[in-house]
Amino acid sequence: MTCPPSGGGADGFVGYTDPAAAVAEVEEGVYQVNTSWIDAAGDGQELRHAVIPEVKVTRDMTVTLDARDTVPVEIRTPRPAEQRGILSYQTYRERSGAGG
Repeated sequence: MTCPPSGGGADGFVGYTDPAAAVAEVEEGVYQVNTSWIDAAGDGQELRHAVIPEVKVTRDMTVTLDARDTVPVEIRTPRPAEQRGILSYQTYRERSGAGG
């Protein structure tokens, strides 16, 4: 979970307060929520990543990331590409105020 500009954990991230139940206690603010998992694929494994780019926390609430609500993203390059080395991903959320 990515923190709002004015609070949260070290480096702008908040971890779970109860990892087994996937619960994080946060202050009011605007957050990005994301999770990743690995699925089997015909040619090995695929990394799946689900993101809710903006969640406004104004009260006690539950946020659910449901893989059934996701849509595939396909990235095409002008030339054939092949994954080599470290697997990484990026997310971006435009923020206003507080230097963001």
